[in-house]
Amino acid sequence: LAAAHRAPADGIRGRFDEARSVFAATLDQMSERGMATGTGIAMQAGWEIEMLAGDLESAERVARRGCEQLERLGERAWLSTQECQLGEALYELGRYEEAEQRVLRGLELGGAEDVYTQLLALEVRAKLSARRGDHSAALSLAQAADRLASTTQAPLLKGDAALALAEVSHL
Repeated sequence: LAAAHRAPADGIRGRFDEARSVFAATLDQMSERGMATGTGIAMQAGWEIEMLAGDLESAERVARRGCEQLERLGERAWLSTQECQLGEALYELGRYEEAEQRVLRGLELGGAEDVYTQLLALEVRAKLSARRGDHSAALSLAQAADRLASTTQAPLLKGDAALALAEVSHL
């Protein structure tokens, strides 16, 4: 599982073919070992690689596969985050209604202490609110995401929250 989550580092460096190769090989190894829950969880890394690469259709496909796998297994904690990741991909694809359904489901499944799930949901909900013209709610949600991200030591999460706030401000 750790190897799968290291693969996006290659994506951050723009080495998408290498990231995808490492990710695929790791998934194969996990599948051979019967690590069904682990392969479902690992889809989060696959989603990240595809989002970084700008391949939104693949990001949606990977996130959906992870959601389906985790749902089948009855795993809720990781599913909450995967639902929000799927929601982000759907938002970027312009499928706003389904995006909202996914992030609300993620919030329903996830805990208040699950910072990553909360951040993803706040960011997508903020952008959706802005697109609906509810600028006050959008700004409030985006600022909440930015504040929450600032409590972490994760520069990528802080950057994502800042980008969401920028998009909301632009809209």
